[in-house]
Amino acid sequence: MLNRNTIVTTLSYGNGISCELDAGRITHLRVSPEAASGQMHANLDVISEMRAALAEPMDYPPLSDATVPGDKAVIALAQGVVCPLEVVEGAFLALRDAGVESEFISVIVPKNFAREDQLRQLLKSRHSEDCLLLKHDPDDTNATAMIGVTRNGQPIRINRLLSDADVVLSIGSSSEDTSSSFNGLFPRFSDRETINRVEAPLATEDSSLLQERQQEILESGWLLGVGLVVQIIPGLGDKVAQILAGETKKVFAESERIYRELWSCPTAEKADLVIATLTGDASEQTWQNLARVLRAASPLLSEGGSIAICSEIDQLAGQSFQAFVDHEDYDVISREIVRDQHGDSGAAWQVCQALRRGSVYLLSHLPDAWVESLGITPIAIDQELDRLAETHRHTIVLEDAQRLLPIEYDNA
Repeated sequence: MLNRNTIVTTLSYGNGISCELDAGRITHLRVSPEAASGQMHANLDVISEMRAALAEPMDYPPLSDATVPGDKAVIALAQGVVCPLEVVEGAFLALRDAGVESEFISVIVPKNFAREDQLRQLLKSRHSEDCLLLKHDPDDTNATAMIGVTRNGQPIRINRLLSDADVVLSIGSSSEDTSSSFNGLFPRFSDRETINRVEAPLATEDSSLLQERQQEILESGWLLGVGLVVQIIPGLGDKVAQILAGETKKVFAESERIYRELWSCPTAEKADLVIATLTGDASEQTWQNLARVLRAASPLLSEGGSIAICSEIDQLAGQSFQAFVDHEDYDVISREIVRDQHGDSGAAWQVCQALRRGSVYLLSHLPDAWVESLGITPIAIDQELDRLAETHRHTIVLEDAQRLLPIEYDNA
Protein backbone atom coordinates (compact mmCIF):
# COMPACT_ATOMS: atom_id res chain seq x y z
CA MET A 1 0.00 0.00 0.00
CA LEU A 2 1.39 3.41 -1.00
CA ASN A 3 1.62 5.94 1.83
CA ARG A 4 0.93 9.65 1.47
CA ASN A 5 4.64 10.52 1.31
CA THR A 6 5.34 8.14 -1.57
CA ILE A 7 6.09 9.72 -4.95
CA VAL A 8 3.86 7.87 -7.37
CA THR A 9 3.57 7.40 -11.10
CA THR A 10 0.21 6.76 -12.72
CA LEU A 11 -0.25 4.33 -15.55
CA SER A 12 -3.35 3.79 -17.66
CA TYR A 13 -4.67 0.59 -19.20
CA GLY A 14 -7.84 -0.68 -20.80
CA ASN A 15 -10.58 1.81 -21.46
CA GLY A 16 -9.37 4.64 -19.21
CA ILE A 17 -8.52 2.66 -16.05
CA SER A 18 -5.55 3.94 -14.05
CA CYS A 19 -3.43 2.72 -11.15
CA GLU A 20 -0.52 4.09 -9.14
CA LEU A 21 2.96 2.71 -8.51
CA ASP A 22 5.88 3.86 -6.40
CA ALA A 23 7.88 6.02 -8.84
CA GLY A 24 11.14 5.43 -6.99
CA ARG A 25 11.55 1.92 -8.31
CA ILE A 26 10.69 2.31 -11.98
CA THR A 27 11.63 3.83 -15.31
CA HIS A 28 8.53 5.02 -17.13
CA LEU A 29 8.89 4.86 -20.92
CA ARG A 30 6.51 7.15 -22.76
CA VAL A 31 6.28 8.92 -26.07
CA SER A 32 8.42 12.04 -25.74
CA PRO A 33 6.61 15.42 -25.62
CA GLU A 34 8.79 16.58 -28.53
CA ALA A 35 7.73 13.66 -30.71
CA ALA A 36 4.10 14.08 -29.73
CA SER A 37 4.07 17.81 -30.49
CA GLY A 38 5.91 17.25 -33.76
CA GLN A 39 3.68 14.50 -35.12
CA MET A 40 0.30 15.12 -33.46
CA HIS A 41 -1.87 17.98 -34.65
CA ALA A 42 -3.42 19.65 -31.61
CA ASN A 43 -7.23 19.58 -31.56
CA LEU A 44 -7.35 17.76 -34.89
CA ASP A 45 -10.79 17.90 -36.50
CA VAL A 46 -10.86 14.31 -37.75
CA ILE A 47 -13.86 14.75 -40.05
CA SER A 48 -12.50 17.86 -41.76
CA GLU A 49 -9.00 16.40 -41.98
CA MET A 50 -10.31 13.26 -43.68
CA ARG A 51 -12.24 15.28 -46.26
CA ALA A 52 -9.20 17.45 -46.96
CA ALA A 53 -6.85 14.46 -47.28
CA LEU A 54 -9.10 12.79 -49.85
CA ALA A 55 -9.65 16.03 -51.76
CA GLU A 56 -5.88 16.33 -52.30
CA PRO A 57 -4.30 12.86 -51.93
CA MET A 58 -0.54 12.32 -52.06
CA ASP A 59 0.72 11.33 -55.54
CA TYR A 60 -2.83 10.48 -56.63
CA PRO A 61 -5.72 12.28 -58.34
CA PRO A 62 -8.54 13.65 -56.15
CA LEU A 63 -11.20 11.16 -55.10
CA SER A 64 -13.69 12.96 -57.35
CA ASP A 65 -11.63 11.91 -60.39
CA ALA A 66 -11.97 8.23 -59.42
CA THR A 67 -15.77 8.15 -59.28
CA VAL A 68 -18.67 8.48 -61.70
CA PRO A 69 -22.41 8.83 -60.99
CA GLY A 70 -23.94 5.53 -59.90
CA ASP A 71 -20.71 4.07 -58.50
CA LYS A 72 -21.07 1.72 -55.54
CA ALA A 73 -18.51 2.66 -52.90
CA VAL A 74 -17.44 0.74 -49.80
CA ILE A 75 -15.57 2.16 -46.82
CA ALA A 76 -13.44 -0.66 -45.36
CA LEU A 77 -12.50 0.16 -41.78
CA ALA A 78 -9.52 -1.83 -40.50
CA GLN A 79 -9.08 -3.27 -37.04
CA GLY A 80 -7.63 -0.81 -34.50
CA VAL A 81 -8.52 2.51 -36.15
CA VAL A 82 -8.86 5.15 -33.42
CA CYS A 83 -11.84 7.55 -33.41
CA PRO A 84 -13.70 5.19 -35.77
CA LEU A 85 -16.99 7.10 -35.84
CA GLU A 86 -15.34 10.37 -36.83
CA VAL A 87 -13.08 8.60 -39.33
CA VAL A 88 -16.01 6.91 -41.08
CA GLU A 89 -18.07 10.10 -41.04
CA GLY A 90 -15.20 11.99 -42.68
CA ALA A 91 -14.76 9.28 -45.31
CA PHE A 92 -18.51 9.19 -45.98
CA LEU A 93 -18.62 12.95 -46.50
CA ALA A 94 -15.52 12.80 -48.72
CA LEU A 95 -17.30 10.29 -50.96
CA ARG A 96 -20.31 12.58 -51.03
CA ASP A 97 -17.99 15.47 -51.94
CA ALA A 98 -16.72 13.30 -54.81
CA GLY A 99 -20.24 12.82 -56.16
CA VAL A 100 -21.17 9.41 -54.74
CA GLU A 101 -24.77 9.30 -53.54
CA SER A 102 -25.46 8.27 -49.93
CA GLU A 103 -27.55 5.24 -50.88
CA PHE A 104 -24.59 3.85 -52.84
CA ILE A 105 -22.12 4.07 -49.93
CA SER A 106 -21.65 1.05 -47.64
CA VAL A 107 -19.35 0.44 -44.68
CA ILE A 108 -17.68 -2.83 -43.68
CA VAL A 109 -16.02 -3.39 -40.29
CA PRO A 110 -14.12 -6.33 -38.71
CA LYS A 111 -15.96 -9.00 -36.73
CA ASN A 112 -14.88 -7.71 -33.32
CA PHE A 113 -15.63 -4.04 -34.00
CA ALA A 114 -16.96 -2.78 -30.65
CA ARG A 115 -19.01 0.26 -31.70
CA GLU A 116 -21.31 -1.21 -34.31
CA ASP A 117 -24.55 0.13 -32.80
CA GLN A 118 -23.18 3.66 -32.45
CA LEU A 119 -21.86 3.69 -36.00
CA ARG A 120 -25.10 2.31 -37.40
CA GLN A 121 -27.08 5.02 -35.61
CA LEU A 122 -24.70 7.70 -36.89
CA LEU A 123 -25.04 6.58 -40.49
CA LYS A 124 -28.82 6.34 -40.34
CA SER A 125 -29.35 9.65 -38.56
CA ARG A 126 -26.96 11.72 -40.68
CA HIS A 127 -27.14 10.05 -44.07
CA SER A 128 -29.64 7.36 -45.02
CA GLU A 129 -31.90 4.86 -43.30
CA ASP A 130 -30.86 2.41 -46.01
CA CYS A 131 -27.11 2.83 -45.48
CA LEU A 132 -25.54 -0.63 -45.18
CA LEU A 133 -23.18 -1.35 -42.31
CA LEU A 134 -21.80 -4.88 -42.56
CA LYS A 135 -19.77 -6.71 -39.92
CA HIS A 136 -17.51 -9.16 -41.74
CA ASP A 137 -17.84 -12.78 -40.68
CA PRO A 138 -14.81 -14.82 -41.81
CA ASP A 139 -16.58 -18.03 -40.80
CA ASP A 140 -19.41 -17.46 -43.30
CA THR A 141 -18.23 -19.33 -46.39
CA ASN A 142 -20.79 -17.51 -48.55
CA ALA A 143 -19.54 -14.06 -47.49
CA THR A 144 -16.36 -14.09 -49.59
CA ALA A 145 -15.57 -14.33 -53.29
CA MET A 146 -12.34 -15.25 -55.07
CA ILE A 147 -10.89 -12.26 -56.90
CA GLY A 148 -7.80 -13.96 -58.29
CA VAL A 149 -4.75 -16.09 -57.62
CA THR A 150 -1.32 -14.94 -56.44
CA ARG A 151 1.88 -15.71 -58.31
CA ASN A 152 2.43 -18.55 -55.83
CA GLY A 153 -0.95 -20.04 -56.64
CA GLN A 154 -2.76 -18.95 -53.49
CA PRO A 155 -6.41 -18.02 -54.06
CA ILE A 156 -7.32 -14.53 -52.84
CA ARG A 157 -10.76 -14.41 -51.27
CA ILE A 158 -12.34 -11.18 -50.04
CA ASN A 159 -15.73 -10.14 -48.71
CA ARG A 160 -18.27 -9.93 -51.54
CA LEU A 161 -19.23 -6.38 -50.62
CA LEU A 162 -15.67 -5.35 -51.46
CA SER A 163 -15.30 -7.49 -54.58
CA ASP A 164 -18.58 -6.13 -56.00
CA ALA A 165 -17.76 -2.46 -55.29
CA ASP A 166 -16.77 0.08 -57.93
CA VAL A 167 -14.76 2.06 -55.38
CA VAL A 168 -13.07 0.60 -52.29
CA LEU A 169 -11.85 3.14 -49.76
CA SER A 170 -9.49 1.22 -47.49
CA ILE A 171 -8.84 2.86 -44.11
CA GLY A 172 -5.95 1.26 -42.27
CA SER A 173 -4.28 1.83 -38.93
CA SER A 174 -0.51 2.14 -38.58
CA SER A 175 1.08 -0.29 -36.12
CA GLU A 176 4.45 -1.78 -35.30
CA ASP A 177 3.85 -4.72 -37.64
CA THR A 178 2.21 -3.00 -40.63
CA SER A 179 3.87 -4.31 -43.79
CA SER A 180 1.88 -2.47 -46.47
CA SER A 181 -1.04 -0.11 -46.96
CA PHE A 182 -3.24 -3.13 -47.74
CA ASN A 183 -2.91 -4.72 -44.28
CA GLY A 184 -6.28 -3.27 -43.32
CA LEU A 185 -7.96 -5.17 -46.18
CA PHE A 186 -6.17 -8.48 -46.33
CA PRO A 187 -6.35 -10.94 -44.74
CA ARG A 188 -8.76 -9.26 -42.28
CA PHE A 189 -11.70 -9.27 -44.73
CA SER A 190 -10.92 -12.72 -46.14
CA ASP A 191 -12.16 -16.14 -45.04
CA ARG A 192 -11.09 -17.89 -41.82
CA GLU A 193 -8.78 -20.36 -43.55
CA THR A 194 -6.86 -17.56 -45.26
CA ILE A 195 -6.64 -15.41 -42.12
CA ASN A 196 -5.26 -18.30 -40.10
CA ARG A 197 -2.76 -19.26 -42.80
CA VAL A 198 -1.43 -15.74 -43.37
CA GLU A 199 -1.21 -14.94 -39.66
CA ALA A 200 0.24 -18.31 -38.58
CA PRO A 201 3.47 -18.13 -36.52
CA LEU A 202 5.53 -19.85 -39.20
CA ALA A 203 4.39 -17.25 -41.75
CA THR A 204 5.83 -14.47 -39.60
CA GLU A 205 8.91 -16.20 -38.12
CA ASP A 206 10.32 -17.81 -41.28
CA SER A 207 11.95 -15.10 -43.45
CA SER A 208 11.03 -16.67 -46.80
CA LEU A 209 7.44 -17.28 -45.72
CA LEU A 210 7.28 -13.74 -44.34
CA GLN A 211 8.23 -12.37 -47.76
CA GLU A 212 5.56 -14.54 -49.37
CA ARG A 213 3.02 -13.26 -46.84
CA GLN A 214 3.89 -9.63 -47.55
CA GLN A 215 3.73 -10.23 -51.30
CA GLU A 216 0.33 -11.90 -50.94
CA ILE A 217 -1.00 -8.87 -49.05
CA LEU A 218 0.27 -6.56 -51.80
CA GLU A 219 -1.24 -8.70 -54.56
CA SER A 220 -4.61 -8.72 -52.80
CA GLY A 221 -4.78 -4.94 -53.09
CA TRP A 222 -3.75 -4.99 -56.72
CA LEU A 223 -6.30 -7.68 -57.59
CA LEU A 224 -9.00 -5.66 -55.86
CA GLY A 225 -7.97 -2.63 -57.91
CA VAL A 226 -7.21 -0.40 -54.94
CA GLY A 227 -4.90 2.48 -55.89
CA LEU A 228 -5.91 5.03 -53.25
CA VAL A 229 -5.69 4.24 -49.54
CA VAL A 230 -6.10 6.04 -46.23
CA GLN A 231 -3.83 5.44 -43.25
CA ILE A 232 -4.71 6.59 -39.73
CA ILE A 233 -1.73 7.18 -37.47
CA PRO A 234 -2.81 6.68 -33.85
CA GLY A 235 -1.75 9.26 -31.30
CA LEU A 236 -1.72 9.49 -27.54
CA GLY A 237 -4.95 8.96 -25.66
CA ASP A 238 -6.61 7.03 -28.50
CA LYS A 239 -6.66 10.16 -30.62
CA VAL A 240 -5.75 10.57 -34.27
CA ALA A 241 -2.23 11.92 -34.78
CA GLN A 242 -2.42 12.32 -38.55
CA ILE A 243 -4.46 11.17 -41.55
CA LEU A 244 -2.69 10.31 -44.79
CA ALA A 245 -4.40 9.55 -48.09
CA GLY A 246 -2.93 8.84 -51.49
CA GLU A 247 -1.02 6.36 -53.62
CA THR A 248 -0.39 3.14 -51.72
CA LYS A 249 3.44 3.09 -51.66
CA LYS A 250 3.68 6.78 -50.83
CA VAL A 251 1.18 6.49 -47.98
CA PHE A 252 2.90 3.42 -46.56
CA ALA A 253 6.36 4.99 -46.59
CA GLU A 254 5.20 8.26 -45.07
CA SER A 255 2.95 6.69 -42.44
CA GLU A 256 5.72 4.30 -41.36
CA ARG A 257 8.13 7.23 -40.96
CA ILE A 258 5.67 9.28 -38.91
CA TYR A 259 4.64 6.29 -36.78
CA ARG A 260 8.24 5.49 -35.89
CA GLU A 261 9.05 9.11 -35.07
CA LEU A 262 6.00 9.31 -32.80
CA TRP A 263 6.09 5.95 -31.04
CA SER A 264 9.81 5.18 -30.70
CA CYS A 265 11.11 5.29 -27.11
CA PRO A 266 14.87 4.98 -26.63
CA THR A 267 16.25 3.37 -23.49
CA ALA A 268 19.78 2.59 -22.37
CA GLU A 269 18.91 -0.03 -19.80
CA LYS A 270 17.14 -3.33 -19.32
CA ALA A 271 15.02 -4.42 -16.39
CA ASP A 272 14.18 -7.60 -14.56
CA LEU A 273 10.48 -6.60 -14.67
CA VAL A 274 8.56 -4.88 -17.45
CA ILE A 275 5.02 -3.70 -16.67
CA ALA A 276 3.22 -3.13 -19.96
CA THR A 277 -0.27 -1.73 -20.47
CA LEU A 278 -2.74 -2.66 -23.18
CA THR A 279 -4.90 0.41 -23.73
CA GLY A 280 -8.14 1.04 -25.61
CA ASP A 281 -11.75 -0.11 -25.69
CA ALA A 282 -13.04 -3.66 -26.01
CA SER A 283 -12.02 -3.95 -29.66
CA GLU A 284 -8.40 -3.34 -28.62
CA GLN A 285 -8.43 -5.88 -25.77
CA THR A 286 -7.44 -8.83 -27.91
CA TRP A 287 -4.90 -11.63 -27.79
CA GLN A 288 -3.40 -10.28 -31.01
CA ASN A 289 -2.67 -6.97 -29.28
CA LEU A 290 -1.35 -8.84 -26.25
CA ALA A 291 1.16 -10.42 -28.65
CA ARG A 292 2.21 -6.93 -29.75
CA VAL A 293 2.67 -5.97 -26.09
CA LEU A 294 4.95 -8.96 -25.56
CA ARG A 295 7.01 -8.09 -28.64
CA ALA A 296 7.51 -4.56 -27.31
CA ALA A 297 8.40 -5.68 -23.79
CA SER A 298 10.66 -8.66 -24.46
CA PRO A 299 13.76 -6.79 -25.78
CA LEU A 300 13.87 -4.72 -22.58
CA LEU A 301 14.14 -7.71 -20.25
CA SER A 302 17.25 -8.88 -18.50
CA GLU A 303 17.89 -12.62 -18.71
CA GLY A 304 15.19 -14.45 -16.76
CA GLY A 305 13.14 -11.27 -16.39
CA SER A 306 9.37 -11.10 -15.96
CA ILE A 307 6.58 -9.33 -17.83
CA ALA A 308 3.36 -8.07 -16.22
CA ILE A 309 0.55 -7.03 -18.58
CA CYS A 310 -2.31 -4.78 -17.48
CA SER A 311 -5.38 -5.28 -19.67
CA GLU A 312 -9.14 -5.69 -19.77
CA ILE A 313 -9.07 -8.84 -21.89
CA ASP A 314 -12.17 -10.92 -21.17
CA GLN A 315 -12.25 -13.35 -24.09
CA LEU A 316 -10.80 -16.82 -23.61
CA ALA A 317 -8.10 -17.66 -26.13
CA GLY A 318 -8.71 -20.36 -28.71
CA GLN A 319 -7.40 -23.66 -29.93
CA SER A 320 -3.63 -23.09 -29.98
CA PHE A 321 -3.61 -22.18 -26.29
CA GLN A 322 -4.86 -25.65 -25.44
CA ALA A 323 -1.25 -26.79 -25.84
CA PHE A 324 -0.37 -24.82 -22.67
CA VAL A 325 -2.91 -26.42 -20.37
CA ASP A 326 -1.11 -28.27 -17.59
CA HIS A 327 2.05 -28.46 -19.72
CA GLU A 328 5.27 -26.67 -18.71
CA ASP A 329 7.74 -27.78 -21.38
CA TYR A 330 7.68 -24.64 -23.50
CA ASP A 331 10.17 -26.00 -26.03
CA VAL A 332 7.70 -28.77 -26.84
CA ILE A 333 4.78 -26.34 -26.90
CA SER A 334 6.73 -23.99 -29.19
CA ARG A 335 7.40 -26.75 -31.73
CA GLU A 336 3.72 -27.67 -31.67
CA ILE A 337 2.37 -24.14 -32.05
CA VAL A 338 4.75 -22.83 -34.71
CA ARG A 339 2.92 -24.77 -37.45
CA ASP A 340 -0.58 -24.14 -36.12
CA GLN A 341 -3.02 -22.23 -38.32
CA HIS A 342 -5.68 -21.05 -35.91
CA GLY A 343 -6.91 -17.55 -35.15
CA ASP A 344 -4.92 -17.38 -31.92
CA SER A 345 -1.75 -19.15 -33.10
CA GLY A 346 0.32 -15.98 -33.45
CA ALA A 347 -0.59 -14.82 -29.96
CA ALA A 348 0.04 -18.28 -28.52
CA TRP A 349 3.49 -18.30 -30.10
CA GLN A 350 4.40 -14.95 -28.52
CA VAL A 351 3.11 -16.05 -25.10
CA CYS A 352 5.14 -19.26 -25.38
CA GLN A 353 8.34 -17.36 -26.19
CA ALA A 354 7.76 -15.05 -23.21
CA LEU A 355 7.22 -18.00 -20.86
CA ARG A 356 10.40 -19.62 -22.14
CA ARG A 357 12.30 -16.50 -21.05
CA GLY A 358 10.67 -15.92 -17.67
CA SER A 359 7.45 -15.37 -15.74
CA VAL A 360 4.39 -13.69 -17.24
CA TYR A 361 1.76 -11.97 -15.08
CA LEU A 362 -1.64 -10.85 -16.35
CA LEU A 363 -4.21 -8.39 -15.04
CA SER A 364 -7.45 -9.10 -16.92
CA HIS A 365 -11.11 -10.06 -16.58
CA LEU A 366 -10.36 -13.72 -17.25
CA PRO A 367 -10.92 -16.49 -14.67
CA ASP A 368 -7.81 -16.95 -12.52
CA ALA A 369 -7.88 -20.73 -12.83
CA TRP A 370 -7.91 -20.55 -16.63
CA VAL A 371 -5.02 -18.05 -16.70
CA GLU A 372 -3.02 -20.26 -14.32
CA SER A 373 -3.63 -23.31 -16.53
CA LEU A 374 -1.62 -21.54 -19.26
CA GLY A 375 1.36 -21.06 -16.96
CA ILE A 376 0.57 -17.35 -16.54
CA THR A 377 0.22 -15.84 -13.06
CA PRO A 378 -2.99 -13.78 -12.62
CA ILE A 379 -2.88 -10.49 -10.71
CA ALA A 380 -6.03 -8.75 -9.59
CA ILE A 381 -5.46 -5.34 -7.99
CA ASP A 382 -3.08 -2.38 -8.00
CA GLN A 383 -1.51 -3.42 -4.70
CA GLU A 384 -0.44 -6.75 -6.20
CA LEU A 385 1.23 -4.90 -9.05
CA ASP A 386 3.07 -2.63 -6.65
CA ARG A 387 4.19 -5.58 -4.53
CA LEU A 388 5.43 -7.27 -7.68
CA ALA A 389 7.55 -4.22 -8.48
CA GLU A 390 8.94 -4.28 -4.92
CA THR A 391 10.36 -7.77 -5.47
CA HIS A 392 12.40 -6.74 -8.53
CA ARG A 393 15.53 -4.59 -8.63
CA HIS A 394 14.53 -2.49 -11.60
CA THR A 395 11.18 -2.07 -13.35
CA ILE A 396 10.37 -0.48 -16.70
CA VAL A 397 6.79 0.61 -17.37
CA LEU A 398 5.50 0.72 -20.96
CA GLU A 399 2.20 2.50 -21.56
CA ASP A 400 0.30 1.96 -24.82
CA ALA A 401 2.63 -1.00 -25.21
CA GLN A 402 0.77 -2.40 -28.23
CA ARG A 403 1.97 0.71 -30.12
CA LEU A 404 5.34 1.52 -28.55
CA LEU A 405 8.62 0.84 -30.33
CA PRO A 406 11.26 0.64 -27.57
CA ILE A 407 14.72 1.20 -29.01
CA GLU A 408 17.85 0.13 -27.16
CA TYR A 409 20.96 2.28 -27.45
CA ASP A 410 24.40 2.13 -25.92
CA ASN A 411 24.92 4.84 -23.32
CA ALA A 412 28.60 4.10 -22.90
